[in-house]
Amino acid sequence: MGYKAFLEENLVKLSMPIILDESSTYADLQQEVIDRDKVKHILENRKFTEEHFNTETFEEANAIRMISIYNAIGVEETVIKTKGILPIADYPQKAKAELAEVFRNHDLLCPAISAEDLVRLLTNGDPACKYMVPPCATNRDLGFVLHLLIQAGAIKSNRWSSIVCKYGMLLTTTGLKMQSKNLNAARSYFIDYKQAFLSEKQRSIEQEIMKVLSGVPNAIKFWKK
Repeated sequence: MGYKAFLEENLVKLSMPIILDESSTYADLQQEVIDRDKVKHILENRKFTEEHFNTETFEEANAIRMISIYNAIGVEETVIKTKGILPIADYPQKAKAELAEVFRNHDLLCPAISAEDLVRLLTNGDPACKYMVPPCATNRDLGFVLHLLIQAGAIKSNRWSSIVCKYGMLLTTTGLKMQSKNLNAARSYFIDYKQAFLSEKQRSIEQEIMKVLSGVPNAIKFWKK
């Protein structure tokens, strides 16, 4: 579908009456009006629309990223920048805590990792204690999270796996030191991934990570995917 037809079709949908359930409040109605107006402005920006809707699939993670980029337009950032990319160590504390929560929600490491130890593991490989990939998780699940963070510039893309595995603080499900090559392989599986091939767990991880990154303008702005 061309841009003009896509725009006209969606403008018709946006002009339809708002229908809310009986439990909705006036504030819900106001938010729906605001959201529709925001989507209208997004659609009327042809370059922006073609860039973000020209994909094989469009899911919640795509929408979160698109809206976050739109919200960041014209915003003067006060965060510290490293060539425009913000490393995880300089993320707001709220974002660090939320990333650690994703690890805990999906049992990606055992014991449950704190925000401070997560940053230490990903930046110098030396957290306060050893962390193991539990049997309920897989190297690929962990590799997927790391891939998303690399794409956002949160983790250095060069030698990242060597840094994480440097001190042997990351262990496999068998309790052995995670090898850099194994972690690289787990991450490489998702390079140029398609959402259709993600497991249900990985889809959930993607959505949660994107929600966290939506609060870090640098991460969304310089997203590589």
